[in-house]
Amino acid sequence: MLETAGGIPDISFIFDTSSSEGFNPLAKDEKQKGSYDLACLGFYSIVKYLESIGLAPMMNFNVINFSSFTKSSGWSPYSDLNRLKRLLFAHQNGATFLDPVAIRKLTSGRKDSFISFMLSDTGFNSEKNAEEIIKEIDLLSQSSSHFHLFQLGGLETKFSNQVKRLGAGVDLINSTEDFMNLSLKFTQNLYGEIAK
Repeated sequence: MLETAGGIPDISFIFDTSSSEGFNPLAKDEKQKGSYDLACLGFYSIVKYLESIGLAPMMNFNVINFSSFTKSSGWSPYSDLNRLKRLLFAHQNGATFLDPVAIRKLTSGRKDSFISFMLSDTGFNSEKNAEEIIKEIDLLSQSSSHFHLFQLGGLETKFSNQVKRLGAGVDLINSTEDFMNLSLKFTQNLYGEIAK
């Protein structure tokens, strides 16, 4: 794995692609494209912004796509972004299960810090799975990295409250459009300062 140039925090995206996050990017009507379409636009907006300030080529990226299965790209350089985009677009439309090992691997062998954006309604299919994920987020939060949950549905859940108690960031959002806007603003505030 490459170390980030100049200590610039890398970015990971943990996206829920279960059936509650509809995705039909080829639909002509915007309303029929589904909510996941805007999550993908959020990813693209963040990358585009990082390109515009010259930081993207110096960073590593990671995409975790979870539903019935958990698929992770692993940390990859900017030059490998097309492979990550393919994983991003592999919408599963299944159950809601996140393998906690994928969260653990985010910190494995790393020296530099990173930002991790998770977008989900956190309606996990089992309480045990949710508890395992909380344990991994706790370990991640104890490192020099930052975890931020974008809780879809606009309401607090047991999961979002536990994440908040760990000191991680939580935004209760009503739509993936909120994710697109808030995650981009967060990125601009953090990386805009770094680029100065």
